[in-house]
Amino acid sequence: MAETEGPKCPQATAELLTHICQKGFQAGSLVGLGIVLPAVALRRRSSGASLVTKEFQTTGAKVLTYSAAIGLMTTGAMGLGMIYGRPLETEGIEDRAYRLRYNEGQLRTDLFGQVGTFAGALGGVLALQGMRNIALAACGGGAAGTALGILAHVATSKPSEGPNKMIKELS
Repeated sequence: MAETEGPKCPQATAELLTHICQKGFQAGSLVGLGIVLPAVALRRRSSGASLVTKEFQTTGAKVLTYSAAIGLMTTGAMGLGMIYGRPLETEGIEDRAYRLRYNEGQLRTDLFGQVGTFAGALGGVLALQGMRNIALAACGGGAAGTALGILAHVATSKPSEGPNKMIKELS
């Protein structure tokens, strides 16, 4: 059995995998905040239970944490499969990493998501101080902050004014 050789550009590979995992966390956070959490709230409301309780806050933190984690693990596994399962050419990995590094829209999206993650994690810890599992509060808050950061990016982004900078440089 022949040994499989990994990609020959570890920095570009790490950048690409980091990006893929970050997008998975963002997608899972958006799904958790936009679909799963409201579904849990509706189910809870239909049973007559109050939404303003520590129990529901804990449930919300769990739902958001699990949703973001599932997105992260799913895309992480897919990224590993893409890079190691049917190995991309070194040039393909380096090209994708380069495009991610210099795409202004992508960089802005990532910045909004990262700021939202950290602000949300801090907010989750402060809002859920009585919670026994502080890591769960931070993760749930971080997932909510990520989703809100991405939504803020979408709401405040301006339409593109022609081809992006990288394409303009190549012309």
